Amino acid sequence: MPTPPRDSRLLTRALFYTAVTRAKNKVRVVGGEAEVGGAVERHAARAIGLRMRLQHP
Repeated sequence: MPTPPRDSRLLTRALFYTAVTRAKNKVRVVGGEAEVGGAVERHAARAIGLRMRLQHP
């Protein structure tokens, strides 16, 4: 699993967790500690607007 640069919003905790837990046998992470640490600290911001859609159909 390649990791994007530390400040990239592409790799989030959820995506990293999914990649690691769905691996069949092994996971090889290609990147440095800073990139992986950034992914683990980054939560995905969900912008679906569900609350607003339910309140104002």
